[in-house]
Amino acid sequence: MRQLIIAGNWKLNAPEIKDYVSKLSAAPDGVRIVIFPPFTYISEMARYPEVIERQNKMKIEVGAQDVSERDSGAYTGEVSAAMLRAAGAGYALIGHSERRRYHGETDGAVQRKVKRALDAGLRPMICVGETESERAGGETLRVISAQITAALDGLSPEEISLVAAAYEPVWAIGTGVSASPIDAQNACRAVRGAIGARFGAVSAELPVLYGGSMNSANAAELLAQLDIDGGLIGSASLDAPQFCEIIKIAAELAASEES
Repeated sequence: MRQLIIAGNWKLNAPEIKDYVSKLSAAPDGVRIVIFPPFTYISEMARYPEVIERQNKMKIEVGAQDVSERDSGAYTGEVSAAMLRAAGAGYALIGHSERRRYHGETDGAVQRKVKRALDAGLRPMICVGETESERAGGETLRVISAQITAALDGLSPEEISLVAAAYEPVWAIGTGVSASPIDAQNACRAVRGAIGARFGAVSAELPVLYGGSMNSANAAELLAQLDIDGGLIGSASLDAPQFCEIIKIAAELAASEES
């Protein structure tokens, strides 16, 4: 059974970290927790897991919301994978729909960022998703299959085993509207199928998360789907009690599957 991952993407927001950490509840079994804060909070968040674990609370891993496709040079505002790793990040969120939409990030750029992340020891979490017009045109499965295949181009099976994917329909990001559980399942299955068609059996172990207005009210239905291995949580992750509730839901599902 693939381990469930609950990831919080804080975007251009940051709660007061000491207060946020103080509200975290006891660590559940069977769930991996990753938080993607803004760049400037990575080092601070990376220090907290030791404190949290000493308090017998949840183990948190920290990731970056983006990574440069370049290692160094005259690229003002860029942050390299090696720099992020040195700051304490263990993951990198790559290809988020907001990066694609607002910053013109292409499939080629996503592929280069994935490679840079892996070379620096970061685990990429690759985002894919369709727009409202692509959805209306019945293009969802084609679009997300093409995106994930392009992102993984040139990687070895060993590198692919370190990757996670997140299906996040563009039309659901920040809207409060979520895909139905069956639509989310079909899309996540398509992502896994595209990886399997290109790279074989490694796809069976690769985590595929759902992102797109997941919250404590709809998490149980979404996480119960066969090919959904967790959630990439946006606004709900800024509310520590609600984030903990989602983690609790995931832990209960994981425990029921093991029994």
